[in-house]
Amino acid sequence: MADIKLVRLSTGEELLAKCENTPVGVKIMDPMILVPLGQGKLGFAKWLPYANTDKGVEIASNYVMFVLDPDVELSTQYTSASSGLVLPSPAGGPQLKITGAP
Repeated sequence: MADIKLVRLSTGEELLAKCENTPVGVKIMDPMILVPLGQGKLGFAKWLPYANTDKGVEIASNYVMFVLDPDVELSTQYTSASSGLVLPSPAGGPQLKITGAP
């Protein structure tokens, strides 16, 4: 099972996606780009909305700056946005204002 990760590309794009390591780099599924909206707000947008990414996208390691675990609230919001399920915020977790949908 793929874990939800925050991936920064060498282009500066920050993606939230389900990730798996591969011999070449990282394979991402259901990728969403983080879009700063100002005033401490973030939005999601489908990354490569004009392409079929159903089987995932493999990105060579030389284009990946880092792969990190996202904040719990960010992960919850990503799951809600990518699946259409509404999940409760984790108790006591930081409250991020995140808007948008795929």
